[in-house]
Parts: sequence; structure tokens; C-alpha cells
Amino acid sequence: MYSYSIRTLDELKEFLHRAMQLEHATIPPYLTALYSIKPGLNQAATQILRVIVVEEMLHLTIAANILNAVGGT
Repeated sequence: MYSYSIRTLDELKEFLHRAMQLEHATIPPYLTALYSIKPGLNQAATQILRVIVVEEMLHLTIAANILNAVGGT
């Protein structure tokens, strides 16, 4: 497993920025999958995908809020 210690504020900002990029990149494929399901069909998959999308958006928001809190943009 990869392990890295963040040593500076600039490194923290870079890691948070990368985390935001990763979370942002995962949202469109999940939304594409969600919206490809015909309405009324496969309700279980629809619910799971909806929950995943909301979680990814939450992760993006948390990373952005921490980045803002430490003075990043």
C-alpha cells in the first residue's frame, strides 16, 4: 500500500485539489449509467446509482471545503 506524509501546506492543497479532480471525474460515468436506465425499470440499480452519485458529490464538497479552509482556491 502506498503511504505518504503531507509535510507542507502546499502539499496539502495539491492533494485536496487532486482529490477534487478524482471525485469530479467519477460523477459523470455514474450519472450516465443512472440516466441510461429506462424509467420504471431496475429500481434497485437506480437507487444504488443515485446514492453513489450523492456520495461522490459529498466527497467533492468536503474536499473543496477543506481546501477553502486552508486558503486554497
